[in-house]
Amino acid sequence: QALHPNAKPPATWAALALSFVEVCLKQACVTIKVISESAEQCIRTMIESAAPAGLPKVLTRLCAAASDKAVHLRLTAVESLNVALDCWSGLARTGRRWAEVQEALRHFLSDADEPVRRAARICYWAFHAQAPEA
Repeated sequence: QALHPNAKPPATWAALALSFVEVCLKQACVTIKVISESAEQCIRTMIESAAPAGLPKVLTRLCAAASDKAVHLRLTAVESLNVALDCWSGLARTGRRWAEVQEALRHFLSDADEPVRRAARICYWAFHAQAPEA
């Protein structure tokens, strides 16, 4: 059965999505381009499928990737975070999740890798559109 556009996804979907995001983030760092790109696309599709309510635990995992050693993982995480901020208009804008996003954005914006910083600036404006007071 199809979900109403404003309905929250079932709880089982949230658990599966978190598991898949964990695996796909690891796969996004492999050197085989077709696997890496497929993993990135899978993450984006899961994020878009969870709109508008979002999946807070996935958001937490993406924020945790801000301090990872792998540059490509940080880039994938910030790009996915940007997609989540664009798509998840129903996500609560207060509390621990927004604090995690703010902290992750600080890490991404001060990253040593220029493409990560560029993606982080785009993500910052998506965050600012969601929460201008933050």
